[in-house]
Amino acid sequence: MDYKDLDNKELETQENKDLDMELSDETDDITEFSGEVVEGENPEVVAEPEPTPMESIVELSTEYNYRSQKFCQLYRMRIKGKSRLINGIMILALLGIGVFLFINNKNYIYLLIPLLFMISPVYNIVCEEKRIDKFLVKYFETHPKFTLNYQIDEETIRFTQFVDGEEKWADIPWAYVTEVHAVPEYYFLYLNGGNMFILDRNEECLTKGTKKDLDDLILKVTELKPLKVYNKPYCTNFVEVTYFVPETNNQEDTYNVNDNTDDNIESKEEDSDQE
Repeated sequence: MDYKDLDNKELETQENKDLDMELSDETDDITEFSGEVVEGENPEVVAEPEPTPMESIVELSTEYNYRSQKFCQLYRMRIKGKSRLINGIMILALLGIGVFLFINNKNYIYLLIPLLFMISPVYNIVCEEKRIDKFLVKYFETHPKFTLNYQIDEETIRFTQFVDGEEKWADIPWAYVTEVHAVPEYYFLYLNGGNMFILDRNEECLTKGTKKDLDDLILKVTELKPLKVYNKPYCTNFVEVTYFVPETNNQEDTYNVNDNTDDNIESKEEDSDQE
């Protein structure tokens, strides 16, 4: 099945906020994980010594680096949050208000005030991608990139990572995945509480199964939950990034399912400007 055969369902609308309140610091204050997820609004990991054997349909790895994070953050703001549409509506509304007041009052001050309020949405549209780049470049100067390995079947997503030579793991039932967003390069899996995983759709990242197997599996598990597809190019410009390399492996490059939330936000751009 070709990627284009996926149903192109309606994208959800979300209010566009200031960039500092939209970029989630997905790997900050991260702790080790090992075990399976227990029931609750926000999945928690329960420690177990070893995972039970799993007959996976698809196995793949995703590197959480500048590229994957930029695709994720730009999608979150521009496509999922419809930031350009919202800012465009704000600009047109302010322009209309200014023209109306000017026509009725014949005073340029009434036209100037709305124009001043238009500076913010215009800036958001023009500099949105550059601000994301600035945030990520700054972030990866102090945080290492890392890789998560996934084993997936129709019931469970198991992700593993080697930390200090030891394999850490956790199982996430598909029941905890509330919606799946698909772009040509990645799948973005949203869990309860705003947690999210990234599945790389590149053939080179698949260690078991094919890209078709992965697409068919996603279609199967999303029969009763939202699958939102966006297959137009939206992230094509990239900058050079120098990654932080820790002297020794520690908890800084491990992943916790509860850390990748919309509420776990750091205003790093504001802090860097203050410095």
